[in-house]
Amino acid sequence: MVNENRLHELYTNLQKRLASDLDAARNANKNANAKGDESELTWLKLFDEHLPHRYRSAKGIVIDCDGAESDAIDIIIYDRQYTPVIYNQHGYPYVPTESVYAVLESKQELDKELIEYAGKKAESVRKLRWTSARITAITGNHEPRKPFVPLAGIVAYESTWKPPFGDAFNSALSGLSQLQQLDFGIAAAHGCFELNHEKKELKTYPAERALSAFLIRFLARLRQNGPRLKVFPSGRESCTSNADRQVPATSYTGRCGRDRACSNTAQARFAIGRK
Repeated sequence: MVNENRLHELYTNLQKRLASDLDAARNANKNANAKGDESELTWLKLFDEHLPHRYRSAKGIVIDCDGAESDAIDIIIYDRQYTPVIYNQHGYPYVPTESVYAVLESKQELDKELIEYAGKKAESVRKLRWTSARITAITGNHEPRKPFVPLAGIVAYESTWKPPFGDAFNSALSGLSQLQQLDFGIAAAHGCFELNHEKKELKTYPAERALSAFLIRFLARLRQNGPRLKVFPSGRESCTSNADRQVPATSYTGRCGRDRACSNTAQARFAIGRK
């Protein structure tokens, strides 16, 4: 008798717990705003518990060196190690662009309206200005890095589309501008998706492994960008606006991640379902 890999069991239990928490938020709160707040807190808790501690998650506003602000963002993934939060009022921080890795919007349902909404929120962040400065760390002196485009995504409980990632979903994605493009997302009850803009490829994962695939692929994308190694400088040694940078246009071919590894590690292969 072949026992199921323990990682499968752990990620399955995590998936069930998340689904239960999101479902409880939907059923316990009749007020739409209360439902949204509970959903956001559930996702924020998930990221804080399962991302490495160098990453922090918070609901807040992104601010740049000129004082320009983004729209209010449901979930900001940022690096607290090298760049301080500028201002924090009752857990609602102003996060400098220098520390931002990703921004996500959290809603109950994944639909065209959410995709457009999340795209506009992503644009409000990406059009800001990034600065970088030379710093000294344990690994030595580091010259300013060229800013990279922060990731953008969606987290939801379920999709309103059937199938969840079919033609209607693709059509909604194709309507986004370059600065609005999304990189990943999850509808916990129906699956998750990841976009590779360089390869113009859309990859989806099934519902039974949605959460594990989403967390592992999300972390892999964060690591691809590497550490920010930035400080909020008094002078502008390097200053660039993402609005001036080219992002590939959206045109994707679909691929299913059911039988493929999402990482080079054995843990990732087993977690998503490859044996």
